[in-house]
Amino acid sequence: MLVNKTVSRKNKFTTAVGDIIDDLISATFVYPVRSVNLSPIIIKEEEAMRPDTLANRVYGDSSLWDTLLKFNGISNPFSFEPGEIIFSPPMDTLMQSVVGPKTVPEKGEVVDSNGNEKKLVKPRNNTDVKRLDALRKKVKELVPANVNKTGVKNIVTRDGLVVLGGSMSQSSESNKSGSLSRDRVITNLNNNTKL
Repeated sequence: MLVNKTVSRKNKFTTAVGDIIDDLISATFVYPVRSVNLSPIIIKEEEAMRPDTLANRVYGDSSLWDTLLKFNGISNPFSFEPGEIIFSPPMDTLMQSVVGPKTVPEKGEVVDSNGNEKKLVKPRNNTDVKRLDALRKKVKELVPANVNKTGVKNIVTRDGLVVLGGSMSQSSESNKSGSLSRDRVITNLNNNTKL
């Protein structure tokens, strides 16, 4: 059995029914930012479909197979053929490439005041600073249009099922007049349009 180190480092979460699931979206591998010396490796006949034996030959550690393949942009561990060439970085560089995932608060999760704004809104010049100051006088929290304000969730569940499009805009949250769903928009259009 091949154990994947980059997947084992990912965050885990528990579903409503108790299933434990790996968060496959969070990154646990980063490419080196500085240039590194790479050694070319020719895949031997006995290493085809055996990335663990390849990692054992190159690094003396068969558990580094997934990191070596990830470094080379290979997602399928059984896809390389005998005679194919991949590249091997120094072991310390390879080990530094496996990192823990960043902690990212869930959308709508309550964080420190203006926490989302600090992460997402970065003025580039004095004009942007003035515009942001003017906006701060009008709203409590500044975030891009595709990001929820702190405490606002746009996921609706009914009877344990996720309802997609249950609340598609923050404007419906701010004026509390009900959710703006696709069905509601279509109904309003049909009622206001004379066909």
